[in-house]
Amino acid sequence: MIRFSIGLIFSSCLRNVFLLRKQTPAWQVGFLHGVGGKKEGHESFADCMAREGREEAGFQGEWISFARISGNNGIGNLEAEVFYSIASSGSPEPCGREGEKIERTPIADIDISQLVSQLPLAMLIPTALAHLRSEKKFRTEVIY
Repeated sequence: MIRFSIGLIFSSCLRNVFLLRKQTPAWQVGFLHGVGGKKEGHESFADCMAREGREEAGFQGEWISFARISGNNGIGNLEAEVFYSIASSGSPEPCGREGEKIERTPIADIDISQLVSQLPLAMLIPTALAHLRSEKKFRTEVIY
């Protein structure tokens, strides 16, 4: 089982999302994805997300969990906790580290064919915004 965290960082106006332009692994090169990565040892999904946010984007905002993905992606069984955060206005924007570039992407202009996990990621962006705006917080389970 591959366990990892995925994070979506929204601009303070909620019209943009910061996504990584992937350089590795080979099957993801050139595609956009949220920040995140594999859990290490006994760390929680939240601890993993905080660590990956710092390592990949130099970002230290508050991460809010709103969804879980599970299934088999053809490489193996996976389980991912999905988070979002909002970049504070006036703070430095998230910036790529570890050789990958972070792009400020207008949500209205997202090209689904440019996303690593096209359908799940395309669904998770509006789901995160709906969660953020909802008074009654909900959780989303995506199984594929």
